[in-house]
Amino acid sequence: MNPLATLPRLSWPERASHALAWSLTALGGLSVVGGLFGVTLFTQPLPDTMPVSGWVALSLLFFGVALVAREWQRPRVFLIAGLPGLFGLGHLLRLWFGSGAAETAAIVAGSLILGSLGLLVQHLRLPVRFCLPAKAAVGSLIAAIGVSTLLGYLGSLPAVYMWGSVTPVSPVTAGGLILLGLAVLVLTWRDTSKIEDGAPRWSPVPAVIAALTITCILWVGLRERERVYQNARTQTAMETLAIQIGSELERQANTIERLTRKWSNEIPTRPVWEVDAGLQLRDAEAFGCRSITWIHPNFRTRWVHPVEGNEDALAYDHAATPARLAALESARDTGKPVVSSTIELGGLGPGIAIYAPIYFKGEIIGYTGAEYFYQRFFRTLIGERLKLGADYHVRIDIAGEPAFTTGFPQTAAGPTSLTLEKTYSVLDRRLRLSLHPSEESLVRERRHLPEIILAAGLGFSFLLGLSVHLARSARTGQRAAESSNRRLILENEERRRVEARLKVSDERLRLALDSTHIGIFEWNIPTHHAYYSPGLWSMLGYDPQRMPATLEAWQSLVHPEDLPAYRTRLEAQLAGESAFIDPEYRIRDSHGNWRWISTRAKTVAATEAGRPTRIVGTMQDITARREAEQMLRASQAEARKLSLVAAKTDNPVLITSPAGDIEWVNESFSRVMEYGLEE
Repeated sequence: MNPLATLPRLSWPERASHALAWSLTALGGLSVVGGLFGVTLFTQPLPDTMPVSGWVALSLLFFGVALVAREWQRPRVFLIAGLPGLFGLGHLLRLWFGSGAAETAAIVAGSLILGSLGLLVQHLRLPVRFCLPAKAAVGSLIAAIGVSTLLGYLGSLPAVYMWGSVTPVSPVTAGGLILLGLAVLVLTWRDTSKIEDGAPRWSPVPAVIAALTITCILWVGLRERERVYQNARTQTAMETLAIQIGSELERQANTIERLTRKWSNEIPTRPVWEVDAGLQLRDAEAFGCRSITWIHPNFRTRWVHPVEGNEDALAYDHAATPARLAALESARDTGKPVVSSTIELGGLGPGIAIYAPIYFKGEIIGYTGAEYFYQRFFRTLIGERLKLGADYHVRIDIAGEPAFTTGFPQTAAGPTSLTLEKTYSVLDRRLRLSLHPSEESLVRERRHLPEIILAAGLGFSFLLGLSVHLARSARTGQRAAESSNRRLILENEERRRVEARLKVSDERLRLALDSTHIGIFEWNIPTHHAYYSPGLWSMLGYDPQRMPATLEAWQSLVHPEDLPAYRTRLEAQLAGESAFIDPEYRIRDSHGNWRWISTRAKTVAATEAGRPTRIVGTMQDITARREAEQMLRASQAEARKLSLVAAKTDNPVLITSPAGDIEWVNESFSRVMEYGLEE
């Protein structure tokens, strides 16, 4: 005889506990070995991810050994499950007091503490009603943290796998947390099955936590999507701004060059030059142009327009400023207009100067100069042309020096910051642009989809938990309901027959509708004229030729008990409160019998105030359906009463089949005869 044949078979929770315990031991052991001997595959299986830290790997190994010891009935060894909690507590204290670098996120340390408490809670001598739900919540939460981390890696969501820390959670750590959480859940299920039958009372807890986890991931993902979308808009605006700055500077330089070519063809007199310079200044003034000057070949100002406000520019030596001198020499050497680097414009603020050589008969007879303020130039470009002023705070640095700013906020840089900065090369100079969306722009562009998803997820989590709870309650009472279901077989058969008759009745009604056996009426309210189709009166047995076409004639046939409700609905339609009514009431036919009528009346024309002027509708005889419904309710009520009497009576009751087999007995029979149904 095989002695193993008498051993009990392990249940699925026991098999799952063994598998999870050995899997966690293997994962922790391989991670420890990988850390000791530098095997990257064991500590960092995915490239470009965070390797598992040594103390976390050791904690996973301790958890696995403790679970194996529990399965092999070694309670003293099982106590090492408290060591990972001590490691996690020490890590949190180091983070709290700022001593040492953060080897892993604080969420991992908290998970290890919860894991130790979840496994050792049974040794705290707490009430069972408290311990089991608490262990289920701990296991679900730990598993949810691990699943969320892996989903964060799969969805490229740093906010998920970073968990608010500067150090991301390792995928190995996430896998260990999933195994640990599932192990705690399975152990809790096993402990619950010893005192409860069927699904445990805490069944909704894992479902709710799983739904909340998915909700939070969706919420974080949608927020990340909004941030990426906002950054893309900001990047587009920044590229557009950089292009426009370069284009406008080139346009201003080209206009100066065209003006210079005009003077090269014919040397202007002072009045003519004043007119030309005035026209150029009027066009460029919106972009911060301060003045137009004619400069001698010796780099001193000859003429300036306008003179008022630029007295300091008369006879000014442009060679005294290195930036001006470099631009003039470049214009002389290239023969083209040159934009200077940043200069100070008479103490009024930074700006630039554009110089273009004036040739006459192949020789330089002077230079045309134009000075532009940065503030006015960029304000016109950003606020008036590109309309970015209301959407962004802008800061512009040229060659490392601040040139323009519009209330730029002091925000911390980082992956979640909305501030974008980029350096461009515009006319051979470094231009650094910084854009930050304004609060008004963020409010206007925000779609609140993450908040909607979060609210919907919270509602779904609540409904899911409630559904699981109701399903568990239904499953618990299913065994007691099975006997009642057998008693209701006959009632169900009767119900199906009644439903079949109702289907036949409905088919007849549809055929009657196709054959125009439905009364039609039309009421013209201003003329007080009502039209009733002949089929309507024939349906009730009246002679259509003798029935008056008035609403009062019809209302005189309505049952006195139904007349008030009918008039209330009609008055609501006449007052414009409802454009459609469908009352059901009784009508006296030509034989004096009361027949049920379903009226469907709709307003097809109304005044500007909403009061109807024309109402059209149909009237259908629903007497057969009302009677069938009444018969069905009566049959169901009678069957329920019989089943309740049979179940609750003190007299012994049994039901047998035609072959003499006992199919059902009530509780009184078992109590009196001392035999159960199986016996």
